[in-house]
Amino acid sequence: MWLEFSLHLLSYWGAVWIFDRAAKETAAVWMSLYNQFTITLPLMYLFDDTYSYTVDSFPLTAAKMAGVFILSNVLFYSTHRLLHTRILYPIHSIHHRYRDPIGVCALYAHPIEHLFANNLCFVLPIVVCRLNYYWMLLILCLSSFNIVWAHARVESNVAHRLHHLLYTVNYGFFGLVDRLLSSHTDSLTESVRTKAKHNQAM
Repeated sequence: MWLEFSLHLLSYWGAVWIFDRAAKETAAVWMSLYNQFTITLPLMYLFDDTYSYTVDSFPLTAAKMAGVFILSNVLFYSTHRLLHTRILYPIHSIHHRYRDPIGVCALYAHPIEHLFANNLCFVLPIVVCRLNYYWMLLILCLSSFNIVWAHARVESNVAHRLHHLLYTVNYGFFGLVDRLLSSHTDSLTESVRTKAKHNQAM
C-alpha cells in the first residue's frame, strides 16, 4: 500500500512541478492533498490484497493491459457523462470551476467524484483483469502523471482543456470512446467557438 501511494504522490506532484511549479493555486493544492489522503490512500488499503502477483506470459499480459485500457476508458467516459447530468453536475461543477485548467487542478474535485471517477474507474479494471502487481504500479505512475498533463497548459494537449471550455465534448481520455460516440473534438471550429461564447455568457 505505501509503495503504491508513494509512487502515486511522486508521479502526480512530480508532474505538477514539471508543468505548474510557478502556479500559486493553494486551494487546488489542498483539495488534491485532501482527496489523496482521505480517498486514494484508504482505497489502496482496501484493495491491497486483491492484486495478482502471478507472472503471466507476454501475450496474456498484453491482453490484460488492453482489457484494463478499454474497461477504464469505458468506465471513466460513462462516469464522466453521468457527472454532467443535471442531478450530478453540482458535484462535478467543483472541478469545472477552472474554465482554463492547469495541471495542479487535476484532482480539484468533490470527494465523491474523486472516489468514483478518479479512482474506481481505474482500480476496478486492474482487479477484474487480474493484472500483475508490478504492471499495475506502472499504470499507476503513468495515470497519475497523465491526469496532470491532461489539465496542463501545454501545446501538445488540447482535448481535455476543450472539455473544460465547452463542457459537451471530450469526456474520456485519449479520445477512444469519444470518437465512437461522436463527442470528440480537437479543434475550435466556428460552431464550437459559438458554443464556447454561449457557455461563457451563462
